[in-house]
Amino acid sequence: MAVYLPAGATVWMAMGGPAAWSPEMYMMSSIEYSNRFMAWAKTKAASHGKPPKPLKPPQDTMAKQTDGRQAKSKALAIERANEAIARRGD
Repeated sequence: MAVYLPAGATVWMAMGGPAAWSPEMYMMSSIEYSNRFMAWAKTKAASHGKPPKPLKPPQDTMAKQTDGRQAKSKALAIERANEAIARRGD
């Protein structure tokens, strides 16, 4: 059922990733970055500095998990799936 939640829902915000922000949040971020860039462009630092970076949506918490146990469990799940496919062919 969570699949049907709109972008920006609390569940997606907690999990991170592209669905964490609603379309409105992406637009607000774009406007904020444009204003920040224009303000930076009028400073002395603009002639020799790096421009500001745009905001990014929160990272996907599932992608951030690089624990060895998770990698092992994925490998085990793939191995079991391959075994089940092999048995089906017999």
